Amino acid sequence: MRKRAKLTYRELSAKTGRSPSTLTAAADGKQLPSWEVTRAWIQECGGDRDTVLRLYERACAETGRPAPGPDLSGEEPPDPATASTADEFLGRMTRLRVWAGDPSLRTMNQRSGGRLPPSTISEALRRDSLPRRDLVLNYVRACYVVRVGYVPERAVRDWERAWNIIKSRENRSAPADPEAGGLARQATRVLAATLILALIGLVFYVAIALLAGDVMKRPAAVPDYGPPSAAMPQICTKNGPVVFVVSGRQNSPAPILTGSMQSAAFTAVREGSAIGLVDLDGRPHLTLAGVSSDSGANPTAYQVGLRQREYFSSLASAVEHTRAEFPGADVLDALHLAGKTIRAACSYGGTVYLEDSGLQEAGPVNFSQPGMLGASPADVASFLASAGELPQLKGLAVVLAGLGDTAPPQRPLSISQEANVIAIWTAIVKAGGATSVRVDPTPLSGPAPKHVPAVLPVPVSTVQAWAPSDPSYVFPDSGPVGFEPDTAVFRDPAAAGAALRQLAQYLVANPSAKIELTGTTARSGTLAQALMLSGQRAATVKAALVHMGGAPEQIVTQGLGWQFPGYINDQDPSGKLLAGPAEHNRSVIVTKI
Repeated sequence: MRKRAKLTYRELSAKTGRSPSTLTAAADGKQLPSWEVTRAWIQECGGDRDTVLRLYERACAETGRPAPGPDLSGEEPPDPATASTADEFLGRMTRLRVWAGDPSLRTMNQRSGGRLPPSTISEALRRDSLPRRDLVLNYVRACYVVRVGYVPERAVRDWERAWNIIKSRENRSAPADPEAGGLARQATRVLAATLILALIGLVFYVAIALLAGDVMKRPAAVPDYGPPSAAMPQICTKNGPVVFVVSGRQNSPAPILTGSMQSAAFTAVREGSAIGLVDLDGRPHLTLAGVSSDSGANPTAYQVGLRQREYFSSLASAVEHTRAEFPGADVLDALHLAGKTIRAACSYGGTVYLEDSGLQEAGPVNFSQPGMLGASPADVASFLASAGELPQLKGLAVVLAGLGDTAPPQRPLSISQEANVIAIWTAIVKAGGATSVRVDPTPLSGPAPKHVPAVLPVPVSTVQAWAPSDPSYVFPDSGPVGFEPDTAVFRDPAAAGAALRQLAQYLVANPSAKIELTGTTARSGTLAQALMLSGQRAATVKAALVHMGGAPEQIVTQGLGWQFPGYINDQDPSGKLLAGPAEHNRSVIVTKI
């Protein structure tokens, strides 16, 4: 390289700033020079940086020396069209991975939907020959997904075009063996005869299958297309892209494609819509993305149907085998990621299917907080809006499945708690701009997946009815004795009456008994307003007890607002109301006196 550049060691030293002795030692082949010296050498001598980088990394691997590699994160991705040989092409592939942030081979495999086994891609990059085309294209897609979150189809076509050119050159330059001509012609004749016999057998088999009406039940000849690759294509169709958000995590039943999800998936496959799959765990991420497209020249309707069914089957399998990789469950971020993924594919339309129990246990929607299971959906959505934490779902349809359905060790929810979890996520999705929200009624059951990262169970309190032996009892606002927001009007008068009936019967049976009703509120508005509202709610409960037979003189009422012994902080550092703790603080307390 130095001689081709017509440079002496002294001239090269002047250009690189390295001493002649350092450059001489780097060229004698006795030890591996540093990458800084190597890079300076090729810059001044006109070598191909990508090819040298690839050879340098191979040498590092063979000698056990760490290969730091250059930081190319701020540069443009390498242009495969500048490669004229397999070695240069492999160098561009190495540089593309560095441009993507040098992701691990395991991460590359995940982002390609399992199409880049680490051992296979590692061996391909170490060889001197051109890797398989499908391996190259999946590698390119994975690099782009890691770096920018989607794959520009033009980039994939550029890499495929470069691969085809180099492969064509290799085929043209392959030496012919004149002595093998006769044998080749003989082998061709034998192969042709074999193919004719096989074709006759295939025609006979298809004819029999058609007569038996069984041709749609025997897809044995369908090639293995595998799952969609993790690169959301940019394509708009009638119904728009579809993204399935599912969780293979603790405390939630193992994921499946419900009936409505199956219907949506097959419609998307048939239309050629972009399809994505998001793994909902502590760090939600896009695991699969792609589109079912027809390949080959003039495919028959039968071939197209087989391909679509195979694609659908692989998608269903991917959903059912989704497993959490990180601890926790961030439903909110998963919804946001789904919205972004759809917008990367098409600027309008699209549907998100969320399948999870909905019991997020961290972040701004933390159901582990006291009172969160009974929190006001409007309060939750309002808090997220004020904190800038709403998922961006503008213009999308959202379907919610499995909300409130749990698996051990998570304790099951009550009917009212399950309904409120659904109402909370519905409010969040609507506030995020969704054009429609639908609840899939299919119940999810069965155990949670095994051998997955831990998720803390959400505490589930069971509200016991008031008993005469209770010296003190709390009617939480999230229970049947609850009120319309900022009013002293029962949310459900019939339910409130049923919950208060036993207390009223106690007062009627014990004329000398006396109780105190204390109203409490969240820390919202002024203290004077809170004192008035809490006092009015206690008075409403008293009126209901008197209506059922209790004597007015048996009941004393007071309102303490948020100034009561059991108050827990319900504001974040900026003063915004926290929906869960706020709901916990809203109650009417019964005390015997």
